[in-house]
Amino acid sequence: MTNHIHHPDAWENGKRSAIKRNATTTRLKKWLPLKDHQRLNDWLCQTGEFADVVEDDFNITPHPLTVGIFAGGFGDLLISFRDNIFEWGNLSEKQSDVVRKALARKEQWVLEAVSKREAEKASRTNAHIGKVGERQWFEGVIRFVTSGEGQFGTWFLTVVDTPEGTVCWFNRFEDAEKGDLVEFMAAVKKHDERDGEKQTSIIRATQITVTKGDDHNA
Repeated sequence: MTNHIHHPDAWENGKRSAIKRNATTTRLKKWLPLKDHQRLNDWLCQTGEFADVVEDDFNITPHPLTVGIFAGGFGDLLISFRDNIFEWGNLSEKQSDVVRKALARKEQWVLEAVSKREAEKASRTNAHIGKVGERQWFEGVIRFVTSGEGQFGTWFLTVVDTPEGTVCWFNRFEDAEKGDLVEFMAAVKKHDERDGEKQTSIIRATQITVTKGDDHNA
């Protein structure tokens, strides 16, 4: 039959590839049902319970347990394990144990981070500040600064925790960053609420003073 094949080498290579694919599929079907292998596979491949959350075409939120797992040298090791599953359909028990322990550590870190955020949230004053349209003095510690690209270029958002409540400003305080103390005069633009937290949006911040985190905590 091979005498009638125009490219016998390509045919043989294709045949070997098909055999390997079938063997990989068979090994994967045998490996996944054992122990917690399905969960380990889903974590490495970011599928199943660890899949990204797609709210619409523009908002894709990664699962918190997959964020940053492929960073650094250890991340390269996890990538090699994932590729091993794709190519061979399984992991050795030693490799599985490495992934299992890494997942357990990640779960612990995320749990601790959530507990910390909840404690910080509980300690904040949940109230709106001032009257819309009026200017007043604010003082607080920056919770975070974020940015992105929009229709009119780069935008910034700074969130500040004050004794009176949470302040949001779609701008930034010079080189201020998380943990810095800021003092400023601004007008209250509107009162909002997000995820149960009352937020006061401001505009036209002036008379800005920034004290770096290390200095105001000294």
